[in-house]
Amino acid sequence: MIESSGSKRSVQIGEVKPTGFEVAAKLMVGCGRDTRSVILWSIMVISVTGGCSPSPDTDLGLHRGPVSGPAIASFQGEPLIRVRIMAMVPDVSVECNSPILIGSDDGSPSTQVRTFEPPVTISLRHDAFVITEGQSRPFLWSRSDLAVWAHDGTPLFLNGRSYTSVMRFIPVYPQGTQFDVVNELPIEQYLPGVLEQELYPRWHPAAYRAQAIAARSYALWERQLHQDRHYDLESSTDSQVFGGVSLRPRAQRAALDTRGQVLVYQQRVLPAFYSSCSGGRGQDGVVAFPGRVEDLPPLRGRRHGWGRTSPYYDWGPVERSRSMLSRRIATWGQYRQHPVGRMDGLRGIHVAGQSRTGRPVAFVILDQQGREFLLSAESFRFSVNFQEDGLTMLRSDQLLRSSNVVVELTDRSVRFTGGRGFGHGVGLCQWSAQEMAQHGYSERSILGFFYPTSQVFRVY
Repeated sequence: MIESSGSKRSVQIGEVKPTGFEVAAKLMVGCGRDTRSVILWSIMVISVTGGCSPSPDTDLGLHRGPVSGPAIASFQGEPLIRVRIMAMVPDVSVECNSPILIGSDDGSPSTQVRTFEPPVTISLRHDAFVITEGQSRPFLWSRSDLAVWAHDGTPLFLNGRSYTSVMRFIPVYPQGTQFDVVNELPIEQYLPGVLEQELYPRWHPAAYRAQAIAARSYALWERQLHQDRHYDLESSTDSQVFGGVSLRPRAQRAALDTRGQVLVYQQRVLPAFYSSCSGGRGQDGVVAFPGRVEDLPPLRGRRHGWGRTSPYYDWGPVERSRSMLSRRIATWGQYRQHPVGRMDGLRGIHVAGQSRTGRPVAFVILDQQGREFLLSAESFRFSVNFQEDGLTMLRSDQLLRSSNVVVELTDRSVRFTGGRGFGHGVGLCQWSAQEMAQHGYSERSILGFFYPTSQVFRVY
């Protein structure tokens, strides 16, 4: 990795992008003939037509295609980030240590603004927001989006968490009674709230700084991905976990020390995926998220010996009821509108090839009628762990921590053995970053190891 000095400068990489056929060839290592044909067809479709759902459990399929990160030349200052912290709620209580201001636009003096004494409760009727201030008579506000912020810039408290800057309350459906709550704030205020959720309190400062650069890069990539909706990221693992204001000094210091620094590849911000532990076997981004990202060299997995201190470096066995697992996978398929939703019982599960690091690329599920259903490795993991009303809740020790497993079927059960890692395994391995930091590696050396051929670059 070439390190930047903190000032903007030109970067020329010169990497040649592989064709769809080259990507398919990599995915098909070890696959049988029939499965090779299915994967080849899927990758050809993705490469030619482009496309994928932005959700993390995207499967091989037809969607809109990979989205590149923003160009480094496009930054004119610190960006704002919009984080959905609540989805489709009927009401919210807002508390604050100072008066609360509510407006219909951006909160500037030229727009309609009213002052309320906290706490206030905000709900939505079919025709207006209802703002209740203590025991006062409810105040009706037009149905347009609400902007809520503190009079003196102090944090707002929602559901026991504190948030800075502006909250936006946005109706979800026309004439509906539910709304989203979106925290709009500068990305450098956002970042410590991510670091506190992603890393342990006493982890090494260099691990925090590496995570800060990766998380900032990922957030800016996903911000580019979702310009057509009213929020950029979720506050959960659907994007990266955000817990609001962080008071942890190590998290605040890491954000400050790396301000504006991102990972860059070919003049664009890299989608810097990361996971808890790769189990010593990294996964290719194009395998974990087919159609969502291009086959970029910095996102290609590698074998390594770091991360052994993680409790999930290797794990298992995990045993599940065969009939219940069949129902869970089918329910996931129905929810995701995937063909596996039509499966009739479970006859077999087979790995459809491995990547060069030894991780499964995809799984073939065989039902009792002899029909085969292909799931990408990550979709298989999400389907096996799927939680929904009507399904038995899974205990922590029953979860599939990664798709890097061996599957064995008996008459009544499915047994997962040889588990390695926790998460999708793409990019930075957090437990490995901590070990490397303890051995004296800097954040840039850590990032250079997990995102080879990328650069650290300050964009604002």
